[in-house]
Amino acid sequence: KVARGLKVKPSVFTNIPYGGTWFMPGGRSYIAKILSDAGTNYLWSENQSSGSLKLSFESVVEKASNADFWINPGNFTTLQSLAESDPRFRIFSAFRRGKVFNMNRKIAYQLPDDYFSMALSNPHKLLKDLIHVFHPGLLPRHKPEWYHQLQ
Repeated sequence: KVARGLKVKPSVFTNIPYGGTWFMPGGRSYIAKILSDAGTNYLWSENQSSGSLKLSFESVVEKASNADFWINPGNFTTLQSLAESDPRFRIFSAFRRGKVFNMNRKIAYQLPDDYFSMALSNPHKLLKDLIHVFHPGLLPRHKPEWYHQLQ
């Protein structure tokens, strides 16, 4: 309810390429749904798949180069390490503006990572983290459990 009815919905895309293919969640996937609930414009929301889409780097650049946010870029914890893995990531506006967030906050702070065991089974907590990423003013006292901004 917190993010429902927002007039401004930032655009967002996810993940990174693996083995030359960018696996993007389909528009009917769990991730697409929770991004919608968090008050975003997920760039592949019009897609009817509930699975992963197999995209080329170029097709993601075409659609997401000016996106407001980028989330879940692999296991990276810093922008530098992300760019060192593939300098082409600097193409994305979200990268250049520092609007890249990952769900590995606990790893970045050398804590046990429980994202896959706890976040996905507690969507209400995950949703709070995502709302805090995209609309921090809506939950000003929220302390993110899994998401952090790559520095």
